Amino acid sequence: MQQFCLGFDEYSIRKIQMHTLFIQSLIQMLMPNFSVINLAPFGIGFSIVALGVIYYFLNLEVTRRQRAEVILRQQTERERLVNQIAQHIRESLDLEEVLTTTVTEVREFLKVDRVLIYRLWEDGTGSAITETVLPEYTKILGETFPEEVFPKEYHQAYSLGKTRAIANVEQADVEACLADFVKQFGVKAKLVVPILQENRQADKQRDSKTPASTPYLWGLLIAHQCDRTRIWESWEIELMKQLATQVAIAIT
Repeated sequence: MQQFCLGFDEYSIRKIQMHTLFIQSLIQMLMPNFSVINLAPFGIGFSIVALGVIYYFLNLEVTRRQRAEVILRQQTERERLVNQIAQHIRESLDLEEVLTTTVTEVREFLKVDRVLIYRLWEDGTGSAITETVLPEYTKILGETFPEEVFPKEYHQAYSLGKTRAIANVEQADVEACLADFVKQFGVKAKLVVPILQENRQADKQRDSKTPASTPYLWGLLIAHQCDRTRIWESWEIELMKQLATQVAIAIT
């Protein structure tokens, strides 16, 4: 590719030209009567300061628009994922396939290291019935854990829609027993949302201490970050809740 004397190639020149045109269009939109000539009577020093201020606010506007585009793109992708899984649930009669597809899509979309569905059993124990995990981390699939891993006193809060986003399992408000348990699987951050069923075998399976109007806690949809700590975004929590709802539909 041809190089220019200032060290820019043709692609860089085109990017500069496009950026310049964009700035000019913003100036015309925000200040339709503006012209550099209008600053001439105030002297060079004032003109430079004024142009600097204009450039600063234009950069803020560019940044705001770029952020808005990112948010819109994320929202579109989230809706696409939820709709895709919902359609798969409607079209498939194979529950195991639906659950496997869900955890796989979630892991790829959120770029986490492990996603699993944790089934809670009537005797208080729990099992990882579906899992996708990167090869370098320990598999949990098929493991059954005692009631102490997820005590029944936690059930009512999650039955009412409680979620838990832990950015760092080493932080002060994380129970020592929980931190020790998840660290054996390499977990540094985790996100947990409930999978709830409305009135499904409620009389048989509902804990005797749980009010009759409370949904039945079937299990948990869990995401693990193992390579680093992670602050979970609100949209990530909302996405997990929406997908947990789809899982609940699939198992009905």
